[in-house]
Amino acid sequence: MTSNLSARFVVSAESRHPRLGVDYARDEDPPHYTHEYLNPSGYRIFVDAFPGVIIEPKGDQQASPGHATPMDQWQLLVPEGTIGFEFTLSGQRERTPVGPLRPVAMTARTELRTIRGSGTFREHGPAAAWQHTFEVPGPGSYQVTAAALSERGPGRARSTGIVVRDILIVSVGDSAASGEGNPDTPGRPAGFDRDLGWLDVGTLGAYTVANGLYTKLSNLIKQKLTTLNRALSFTMEMDPKPVWLEPRAHRSLLSGHALAARMVERARPGTLVTFLPFGRSGASIRKGLIGAGRGSEDHFIDNLPEVDEVARTVGKRRIEALLIYVGINDIGITSVLTSLTEGDGIIWLPFAPFGDDGAHRAAALARAKNVIANEFPSSFKDLAEEIEDRLNVRHVFLCEYPSGLFDDQHATPQAGCGLFASDFDMDISSADARTMQEIADELNAGLKVAVDAINSNSARRATSASAPRWFFVKSISNRTRGRGYCTDDWIERLYIQAEESLGFQGDTEGTVHPNSRGHTIIAEEITKLLLEETIDDPFSTDHQMDNGRVFQGP
Repeated sequence: MTSNLSARFVVSAESRHPRLGVDYARDEDPPHYTHEYLNPSGYRIFVDAFPGVIIEPKGDQQASPGHATPMDQWQLLVPEGTIGFEFTLSGQRERTPVGPLRPVAMTARTELRTIRGSGTFREHGPAAAWQHTFEVPGPGSYQVTAAALSERGPGRARSTGIVVRDILIVSVGDSAASGEGNPDTPGRPAGFDRDLGWLDVGTLGAYTVANGLYTKLSNLIKQKLTTLNRALSFTMEMDPKPVWLEPRAHRSLLSGHALAARMVERARPGTLVTFLPFGRSGASIRKGLIGAGRGSEDHFIDNLPEVDEVARTVGKRRIEALLIYVGINDIGITSVLTSLTEGDGIIWLPFAPFGDDGAHRAAALARAKNVIANEFPSSFKDLAEEIEDRLNVRHVFLCEYPSGLFDDQHATPQAGCGLFASDFDMDISSADARTMQEIADELNAGLKVAVDAINSNSARRATSASAPRWFFVKSISNRTRGRGYCTDDWIERLYIQAEESLGFQGDTEGTVHPNSRGHTIIAEEITKLLLEETIDDPFSTDHQMDNGRVFQGP
């Protein structure tokens, strides 16, 4: 039955996210983003001028093993005698620091695979006549037209304009920046029965361990990981192994930062984001961002701090937005979790050493408050100065952390489950969960204060014209409440459970990190602020010099 889906005419610019082995040379020493990715010789504009309707939708149906994936069936709606399509592109690239404006004009013709121009076709079939890709020499303003072509010539044309921009967005920070727990392609535990249906895969990397494997992994955790401390270093063999953009940093393109870059491209067709992620799981300000890396874990990059790695990659090229996730490792969140579990008293065993749960909670909260009050001011001041001195950044976006880790559906902190539950009182109690929430609130409030202080200091300095403006990405905490780690319905849960981390990446390091739905919320909040403050803010066409830097815009 024919649907009412109208003929489409879509003109878009090809995404600039890095591709493993093409744009990011992971296996070279040191690993680096390639010259062509950082300095492209051209940009691709894709035209999809399908003149038809869908007649048999297949949607996201899965194929049986050995069979082709079902695809939508489309019916062409073109005049009789149509033999192909004609595409034209005209315009000019934007002004460069030197040289004249050069006009661009291109024409292309394609040929239908049918004589009369009617029939049934698979969507995005190979060499589809109604699709064409132009390569333009650079960002600029372009007009694109497409028309059905007969032996008498082109018919009525459809036309639209597109402004191609190339925006450099850089991501730095800790595991929330790197995408910990969300490999680009999940692995599979070696030796597990394939009949378990080892995982289900949805959109945007929203994969979940299937019930059979989840049960086996849950039993393994109960047998092997009776304390959180054991889980921190637990690994298992994977075959195949998970695929990461950079496995030594657990860096993927499914983080909130990476998803935000894609959302910007979708929201503003023609705005391309050259996205460079440098986040490393476990990083803090002084051990990762501006200090000497994370020790032996960062030998692959000569133990460089992330800001140094960015400077080595882009030099003084203008970074329109620097996205940062940092702070949670500075307060020692791993030690907080372990102290709230392993410090518990086993009160029902005769003559056992008694622990004081309340004392451990008070100590954990006091340590976090002390770092936020007494170390954050100088750490963030040094980070801001290092960014200003080493990089050419227009705007900095510091992100709020998700919270409600052990929330129930009513956003009330509750006792832990799975790895965080135990018959020996080595668990996260409801009181522990409330302490965790209080620490999260203190952390996010401290990050907001740090942003305000940086902007205030920049305004007072004589060199403030070269200092980037900082923004605090808020509302992430509120939007992640009520969907905690123990939420039964996986489609509602925003955090990765230990069983899932084992199933996806062969270790428990992804545990309690945001899953794809959590990162999508992060991305949405970043995107709203990015569009308002950076992308949609008019750029000056004049190239200005500031302390030897070349950049565009105010």
